[in-house]
Amino acid sequence: MEHLIVFFYMYLTGLLGAAMHWLKRYARSQTDLKFFEFWEANKKETILSFTTLTALVVTMVSIGQFSLEPKTLAISFLSGYSLNSAMVSHGVDHSHGVDHK
Repeated sequence: MEHLIVFFYMYLTGLLGAAMHWLKRYARSQTDLKFFEFWEANKKETILSFTTLTALVVTMVSIGQFSLEPKTLAISFLSGYSLNSAMVSHGVDHSHGVDHK
């Protein structure tokens, strides 16, 4: 049961990191889309980043990194942020139709 709770918190922290990536883009006027519109417009990139985040969290929990220490949660947060940043920023940003390749 403890593994499931830790998985939930780590995944939630990763999703918070991905949400902060959107907030950064929105604050810098890099996208004019609202929160859910951004995810919908960048659907393939978002699915890929969330799938990668899931694999990361499952791996960390399965190898014994299942404590809720700040450093573990920081890894999840930064992974969510950077994965979403890498997937959206280096692909086609559908929120402006700009090709960043």
